[in-house]
Amino acid sequence: MLMKDHSSGHNGTLQRGFSLVELLVTLTIVGIIASTAMPIYTAYAKSSRQALGKAHLSKIAIALEQHFTRRRSYETTLEQIDIPDSDRWFNYTITNPDRYSYLIQAVPKHSTSLSIIYSTDQANRLRHREIGTENWSPGWP
Repeated sequence: MLMKDHSSGHNGTLQRGFSLVELLVTLTIVGIIASTAMPIYTAYAKSSRQALGKAHLSKIAIALEQHFTRRRSYETTLEQIDIPDSDRWFNYTITNPDRYSYLIQAVPKHSTSLSIIYSTDQANRLRHREIGTENWSPGWP
C-alpha cells in the first residue's frame, strides 16, 4: 500500500525555504522593532555622553580645589593640573577672572549629537545652555 507524504507540495515535491509572504511578514516585524529601538538607543547614547561630560567637569573642579588647597590659587590651564582638555565628545576650558575664582565649561565637539554646554565654577554653581543661545539656565538637566 502506498503512503502519502504529507510534507510534500501539491505535485509531490518537498518544499524548502520560506514563502514570499512569510519573508515579508518577518521583515515587517524586524522593521517595526528597529524603528522603535533606534530612538530609544539614540536617547540613551546622548544621555550617557552628557553624563560623561558632567563627570569630567566635576573631576576638573575637584583637581582645581585640591590645587587651590596646596597653592592658594586656581590654575589657568588644564595642563597645569594634568587633566586633558578634551575627550571624544567635549572640549573643556577654564576661565580665571582672578586667581581666586574659575569657570569651567564643557562644549560639545559635535552639536549634532550633543547640543548643551555645561559649566561650573568655584562656588559649585552648575549652569547649562543650548548651543546657539546666550541664556544660561541653573543646574544641569
